[in-house]
Amino acid sequence: MNLQVRKKNGSLEPFTAEKVANSIVKAGGTVELAGEILEAVKYYVSNAGKKGIVDSKQIKSKVVDELASKDAKTANAYKNFKKK
Repeated sequence: MNLQVRKKNGSLEPFTAEKVANSIVKAGGTVELAGEILEAVKYYVSNAGKKGIVDSKQIKSKVVDELASKDAKTANAYKNFKKK
């Protein structure tokens, strides 16, 4: 999967599944939960990317949606996380 992620500042970086999984674990999810969510997210981004590019906010929204159906507390923590 050669997808690029457009960050908030407009820069591009390669899509890294491990980065998404790590952020779910940091929000309080288990490694197993992160793996489940990641499968849905990888499928989503592979179909959502226009010209191989997907916005970071689309990824975040998909992660939150998937988490909300499995672990509301982790979904809320993930949604409200702000980078410093």
